[in-house]
Amino acid sequence: MDTGLGKSRAEQTLFFEVIYGIDLIAWFVNYSMLTQVVPALSKYIAVFNILALFIYVVRGFNIDEKIFWIGVVLLVSVLISYYTSRDVVIVEIGVLLFISQSVNKEKILKEYIIIASSMIIIVFMLSQLGIIQDLLFVRNGITRHAFGTIQPTVLSAQLFSLSAAIACLRYKHITYPKIGILILLAVVCFRFLNARNDTMFILLIVLVLVVHKLRWKTNGKLKFFRYLSILSMPLLSLVVFLLGRNYTTSSRFLSSINNILSNRLRISNVAISRYPINWFGQQTIENGNGAGTQVATANYFYIDSSYLRLLIRYGFLLFLIIMILYVLAMVILMTKKKYVVMAILVIMSAQVMWEQSFLCAPNVLVFYLIMSGTDYSSLMREVNSASKRFVRFMEE
Repeated sequence: MDTGLGKSRAEQTLFFEVIYGIDLIAWFVNYSMLTQVVPALSKYIAVFNILALFIYVVRGFNIDEKIFWIGVVLLVSVLISYYTSRDVVIVEIGVLLFISQSVNKEKILKEYIIIASSMIIIVFMLSQLGIIQDLLFVRNGITRHAFGTIQPTVLSAQLFSLSAAIACLRYKHITYPKIGILILLAVVCFRFLNARNDTMFILLIVLVLVVHKLRWKTNGKLKFFRYLSILSMPLLSLVVFLLGRNYTTSSRFLSSINNILSNRLRISNVAISRYPINWFGQQTIENGNGAGTQVATANYFYIDSSYLRLLIRYGFLLFLIIMILYVLAMVILMTKKKYVVMAILVIMSAQVMWEQSFLCAPNVLVFYLIMSGTDYSSLMREVNSASKRFVRFMEE
């Protein structure tokens, strides 16, 4: 659907970059101890994004008819989920996804890397200078630093997302010094944050980059896994739900997984038992023990899994839409032979199984969910071509 004013793609990308940059900075502030000196910005950012959406439409930016209704359905679902969950964060991400239509993905990645790395360094320096707190958390006798964020796992998720963005942007010409930087981030995750999951996933990104750099020839050996990767997010979300629903202390296997996941499996079981899954979500009462120097307490309850959070807090409808968009995005990436990006998205799909970092501004990978109308046109041509080949095969 062309609004008629025909604004250039460059202007449209610039508009998105400004909105996204403000959202991103606000997110880093909200999840840092800077909230001790500035007010929480979530509600203000939600209003800001709604105004940005209004300007986006009024200014006449091109809304491609091929993906217009996808964006509308997404926005309506997001607004309903906001009303039922009372969570303004989902409004922010919904608007960002809608106005990301046809923007230059490389520019988004560059902007994210610059802002994210700058904010991580600034927050870290402020915590070491004593201007804001460097919170300490104790788990199994191990002291974990938050380095100015509200929790060690928040910082580890930031480092993972930063690693993924660098890999998506630079994989074609990645150098060993840059790979060394990612390994250093993994060391920080393990040594100071005691974040074993994010350490492993950053190292998996490193492995993908090394394999790509060495030009390892698969000769079709991984073709099956490429097709399987298209369904990675729906399949992994199903695994999370089944493990959480069936968890019991009497199972040695599930208890072992629960210990590896730092009690997340048991809490997932509590979440599924406490809150029913419905179409439009609901408000959940949680205590994540963030923003305070403390030992993990008995009243801790937080839905860490992005998939369960999406299902329980935001509802099955929005969950279904996100899964469909993910599958479409993966198919489009496959048609473009962007296998490295696909592999990184699969790693991200596994990382958010027990992290709540998927639907938030710092996870720049969500902007692969809404592609341009050109991408979807190419996809439809591929589907039509495959359908014709199948019909000819059946006729023969």
